Amino acid sequence: MRNLSVLLAGLPLLFLVGGCQKLSFKQTVKLEPMARWRANFDPPTYDQDVTVEIKTQGSNIAAFLGYTADVEQAVAAQAHPKNPIAQTLNIDGTATLKGKIDAKKAFSVLLINSGSSPAEVTVNVSGK
Repeated sequence: MRNLSVLLAGLPLLFLVGGCQKLSFKQTVKLEPMARWRANFDPPTYDQDVTVEIKTQGSNIAAFLGYTADVEQAVAAQAHPKNPIAQTLNIDGTATLKGKIDAKKAFSVLLINSGSSPAEVTVNVSGK
């Protein structure tokens, strides 16, 4: 009986740990002129607030946060996503995108170097 009470006492802790959806991703990429780069993320179990920080120097970078299906269509059409959750165009320095991701929907970050020179870009994605 004592083992059962210890197991039952630990159950709430299990649910608290399981409900935590921290997201942490950081990568530096080199983008040639007119090149695209994207990172795909698994769907969160619950709605999730996501922040994307982009740092670059010397080129115009467009950044998009959107659902993976929309980003894939944009990449295939070599266009910008039609319904991004957040976007910023012509980054030369630092920019931040913020958006709420719906539960059970995969999402992506898309970068496009629209400048005429290569660019080194650092992407930091976080969420909770």
